[in-house]
Amino acid sequence: MVKAGILIALIAAFSPTLAAVLGYLASSRSLRRTVGVPQDVPLTHAVDRLEVQLQEVHNTTSQIAQRLARLEGASSLHGGTHHAVQQLAAELSNVSQRVARLEASGGPRSVS
Repeated sequence: MVKAGILIALIAAFSPTLAAVLGYLASSRSLRRTVGVPQDVPLTHAVDRLEVQLQEVHNTTSQIAQRLARLEGASSLHGGTHHAVQQLAAELSNVSQRVARLEASGGPRSVS
């Protein structure tokens, strides 16, 4: 009878003890995830990886800025060329009109 009582007590105590152990393991794992650094990786290694990633972001940003500057320079160059062509076309139109007026009036008069 005593052995049966001990066996019943052990079975009754097993469930809460198992639940407590599993709860402790789950909370310690959750804490490690919250901190974000695995146990195997030293903090200096994590900081080094972060510095490398920041350098890559800086390099990418610099490349984008250089491309943007080249595009802005090219568009201003094309805009300047377009303006020069428009000026030449206006001058050519003026010359054409003057030639047409001279031909209509009988040509240039020679001075003697």
